[in-house]
Amino acid sequence: MTKWVQYLTLSGFIVLFGGILFLLDGAWQHYRLYVEGTQWPAIEANISGCNVAGSWHSGGTPGSRSVQGESSYVRCTLKYLANGAERENTINVGSTIFTSPSGKYPASKITAADMHNWISRHPAGSILTIHYDPSNPNIISMAGADSELRTSSPEDRLWFGFFIALAGTALIVIAKILKNRSSISTSSRTANFPLH
Repeated sequence: MTKWVQYLTLSGFIVLFGGILFLLDGAWQHYRLYVEGTQWPAIEANISGCNVAGSWHSGGTPGSRSVQGESSYVRCTLKYLANGAERENTINVGSTIFTSPSGKYPASKITAADMHNWISRHPAGSILTIHYDPSNPNIISMAGADSELRTSSPEDRLWFGFFIALAGTALIVIAKILKNRSSISTSSRTANFPLH
């Protein structure tokens, strides 16, 4: 029982730590989007072109390799005017997704078809509102405008981290209760059978 309780306590702390990491990441992403969306100047950029980029991934031994899947993401080249100078920059839009022909990996809620659909609605020559870093105009951000191509939002990560941290805390509390019960039971047995 004691060893099982120790494992339960350790698992609780590991799960709690993972939840805290998700909470910190979600909070940071939320803060970053807030700064970029409210404190970075907004400008209209001209889209030179967008495409779905990515790469194939394989696994196995050198003599017997098999295709595991493909990572895909949208890349756009934009032209914009910032601080009186015309600039051109290429950025990734949305999240990178991974698709596996074998179906061994969970499917992403964003698909390659969604990416191509987004590109068809943002052809070359169209206008896209972006934000740029006033201290370095070469750094630009969509500031949340690419949310439809995001697999998760900062709020999703915050809620996920909250529930994971809650689960870790529950495991620790349960382990503590079991440990106390075990201690009480041991004390009771010792009282009933005193040593001479």
